[in-house]
Amino acid sequence: MAARHIAVRLALLVCITVMPLIVCALALVWWVDGSAAGGAALILTLGVSLAVAQAYGRAIMRELDENARSEQIEHELRERAETQKAAAEAADRNKDFFLAMVSHELRAILTAVIGWLEIARAHTEDRATVARAVDIALRNARQQTRMMDDLLDVSRILSGQFVLELRPVNLSRLAREAVEAARPSAVDRNVKLLLSIQEPLFVEGDRGRLLQAIGNLIGNGIKFNQPGGRVELALERSAGNARLIIADNGAGIDAAALPHVFERYWQGEAAKTHRRRGLGLGLALVRHIVELHGGDVQVESGGRGKGARFTIELPLIVGAEAAEPQPSEECGEPRLNGLAIVAVDRNEDTLEWLQYLLAMHGAMTWKAHSAAEALDLVGREHADVLIADVVEVDDGYTLVAALRAACAHRRVAAVAFSSLPSEKEWRRAFAAGYDSFIAKPCDPYALVRAISDAALRRTT
Repeated sequence: MAARHIAVRLALLVCITVMPLIVCALALVWWVDGSAAGGAALILTLGVSLAVAQAYGRAIMRELDENARSEQIEHELRERAETQKAAAEAADRNKDFFLAMVSHELRAILTAVIGWLEIARAHTEDRATVARAVDIALRNARQQTRMMDDLLDVSRILSGQFVLELRPVNLSRLAREAVEAARPSAVDRNVKLLLSIQEPLFVEGDRGRLLQAIGNLIGNGIKFNQPGGRVELALERSAGNARLIIADNGAGIDAAALPHVFERYWQGEAAKTHRRRGLGLGLALVRHIVELHGGDVQVESGGRGKGARFTIELPLIVGAEAAEPQPSEECGEPRLNGLAIVAVDRNEDTLEWLQYLLAMHGAMTWKAHSAAEALDLVGREHADVLIADVVEVDDGYTLVAALRAACAHRRVAAVAFSSLPSEKEWRRAFAAGYDSFIAKPCDPYALVRAISDAALRRTT
C-alpha cells in the first residue's frame, strides 16, 4: 500500500512539474522557428501528457475506490466488534442476574424449609404446628424440585437431548388431571379453578410433557393472581385442532412485554424486584414442548392488572380412544407386601429414608453402601428387588450385570435410582439391564410404584 502511494505521488509530480515545462519549451521552439517538426513534437508531447494524466486519473480513482472499500470494511469490522462486545457484555450481565436469581430462589426456599423444620422440632408436642411446618417445608421442597427440573430441561434442550415419547393422549382427561394437581396450590392462595370441556379430544403426544406444559400455565395463573381471583381452563375443537385455553384475571402483562414472555430467562418487572418466584424458564419450556408436538402457543393480555390468556393448539388425531393406554384399575397406593429389597447408596440419610418408606408399604429392606456389599446381601437374604443409585455407587452400571450372573437361577428385579435424570442416563440404565429408572428426587408414590411394577415384571 505504501509503494502504491509513492508511485501515485511520483506520477502526480511528473504531471504537475515536468510535463508542463516540456510543453512550454516545445511551444516556445515552435513559436520561434514555426517548423513542422516543432509542431509535431508539441502535439506528441501534449498526447503523452494527456495519456499520463488519464493513467494518473485512473490510478487515483482506483486508489479512492480501494480506500473507500477499506474504510467501509474497517467501519463494518468496528461495528461488528462493538456489537459483539455489547452482546457479550449483555450476556455476562444476564448470566450474573440469572445466577443471582437462582441463588435468591434457592436461599428463599431453603430458608422456609429449614425455618419451619426447626419450628417443628421445637414444638414436637403441638401436633397442629408440626403438621403445618411439615406441609410448608414439603411444599417448598417440591417447588425447589420443579425449579431444578426446569434447569435440567433447559440443559436437555440446549444439548439436543430433549425428546418425546409419543402415543395417543386423551387431552380431556389430561386437562382434568392438571387442574386437580394444581388445586391444592389454588386453595392455598384462595384462587378459584374452573374447567370447561366440550368433548373428549385426542392428540399424539408425550403425556408427561403435555401435563408439564399445561401445569406450568395453570401454575402461573395461580401465582400471578390475587386472593379471590380465578383461573379458567377450557378445551374445545377448532378446525382439526384441539384448542386449550388457560385464562386468568390476575396481574396481566404489559403490551411491550408480550413479545418476550416465551424467551428463555426473560422475566417481567415483578421478578426483577423479587416479588414473584421463578427463573423465567417455565414459559420457554411450554413453547418448546408445544412446538415439538407440532402445535402453537400464543398469549394475550389487556395490560397490567387485566389478566392473561394463553392458547395452545395441537393437531387432533381421530379414532384414538382404543389406542390410548387405559388407567390402572387398582385403587390406592401400591403395596410391597413380603418383598425383600436391598438398597445401595453412599448417602446414609437416603438409605434410612428408603428403609422407612418401603417398610411403610410392607417390604423388608437391607442397606448397602457398595456394590460388593449389595451383591452379598442379595444372595444372603434372597432379595426380590435391588434398588441402586447408579451414580453414587462407583460401578452402578456393572452392578446389574454382576447381579444377573450371580442370580441366574432366579429373577431379581433391579431399579436404577439416579441423581442424573437425563435421557442419556435413562437409556444407559436400561441398556445395562435395569428394569426401571427413577430420578432423584421423586414422589414416594412413584418410587413405590416403580419397585412394585419391576418386581411384578420379574415374576411374570
